[in-house]
Amino acid sequence: ELLMRGGVKHIGIVDFESVEIGNLVRHTLTRTSLHKLKGAELADRMNSISPNVVAVSHSHRFGPEHSDDYQEYDLIIDTTGEDEVVHALEIVPWSNLKKVASVSMSLGAGRLYFYASDTARYTADRFFRCMTPLFKADREAWGNKELPWEGMGCWSPVFPARYDDVTL
Repeated sequence: ELLMRGGVKHIGIVDFESVEIGNLVRHTLTRTSLHKLKGAELADRMNSISPNVVAVSHSHRFGPEHSDDYQEYDLIIDTTGEDEVVHALEIVPWSNLKKVASVSMSLGAGRLYFYASDTARYTADRFFRCMTPLFKADREAWGNKELPWEGMGCWSPVFPARYDDVTL
């Protein structure tokens, strides 16, 4: 939504999941969107805010089998924090040079992880070489506490980050 409010006029959202109650702590979506497709609900919200925006939803998992859906975009932003999406970014057959960014946050939203590539080929290996030291430092800073990272989305109460942490 901030991209749209910042002047981006054509936005595609790839998300195959539905809106669940836990998502509401970090989304502008409301309870009226519960159990509906998240991407479609976000696209509808953006289209209702501005007459100058065309937001489109792609309700599937990001991957090379849907590469035709992504070719029209100049910038691809991955906000999943999922390794499989990082690997998929590498194998999508891009028709032209794309700017690709992977953006996620650490526990407590204390750090914003940001990796960008505008090379002819996004490589997962380079992403992991650059980002792994940061991930490792955060794990060490977390101490001996159990890490709730695997299988937990940032909607989870064990994440832990409140909406004000996220927006800050």
